[in-house]
Amino acid sequence: MSIVVSKEPSIFIPNRELVISYPFYKTTLADLVSRANGFEEIAKKIISRLLEKLTELSIPFKFVDLKIEQDPEIESWKYVVVKIKLDVRKELFSEVCDLLIMDVYSKVDSKDAVKVLLEFEHV
Repeated sequence: MSIVVSKEPSIFIPNRELVISYPFYKTTLADLVSRANGFEEIAKKIISRLLEKLTELSIPFKFVDLKIEQDPEIESWKYVVVKIKLDVRKELFSEVCDLLIMDVYSKVDSKDAVKVLLEFEHV
């Protein structure tokens, strides 16, 4: 069991694919990735791995946004941008982000990895 301490804590329950945030906000992983038109499967895989790792490490997070963006130079290239706020000490923020990115993308094929961009913000 993970314990997350924060002003606005969130926790991910993998076997139910459920994100619960304070104050009393509940959503499913399917709801989160529903806006990833055409990228639902890979977005779900990456977001699920990310949220599992955050919960495993008891890192407070807040899901901010998920949107589709189009590359300004290559019109045919679209990708999902996932924004998440992390509540960690400022001096550890870069290190935590690197650890999360390495873990989340480690088992994802490179052609799929470029379809989802994780963007972390410091709380």
